[in-house]
Amino acid sequence: MLPTQITTLLMASNIVHSYYKQNDALFLTWTGLYTSSLIYHFTKTSIPLELRTKRLIYYIDILCCIFVYLGALYSFTRSHIPQPYSTVIYTLHTVCPLIYIPAAKYAILMWDTDAHTAEVWHSIFHLVVYSETHLFLAVS
Repeated sequence: MLPTQITTLLMASNIVHSYYKQNDALFLTWTGLYTSSLIYHFTKTSIPLELRTKRLIYYIDILCCIFVYLGALYSFTRSHIPQPYSTVIYTLHTVCPLIYIPAAKYAILMWDTDAHTAEVWHSIFHLVVYSETHLFLAVS
C-alpha cells in the first residue's frame, strides 16, 4: 500500500471523533472527503502519473478538501478553543493552504515530480490535517 492510501484509511478516525463530539459540520465534510479520497487514492495507481490530476475524481476530492477546510472554520467560530490550543489550531489551519498552494506552483513537497517523494509528503500533509482536527475536537 502507498503511504497516502494508509493515511486515507486513518481519516476514518476523524469521522468517528466528529460523530462522538456531535460536530455535524466536521462529521459531514470529513465523510464526504473520506469517500472521495478512498476512490481517488485507491484508483490512482492504475492511471499514469501525469494524468492523475486530470480525472474528475481528483477535482471532486479537492472540492471535498475545501469543504472540510470551510467546515472547520465554521466549527472554530462556533466553539471556544482555550489557549494555547487555539494558537496551534489557527496557525495550522492558516499554514496548510499557504504550504499546499505554493508547493503546487513550484512542484515541491506533495507536488514533487518524483512520485515517491510526493507520496511521502502528501501522507505527512494528511497527518498534519488529521492532528489539527483531533486537537480541535479534543479541546472544544
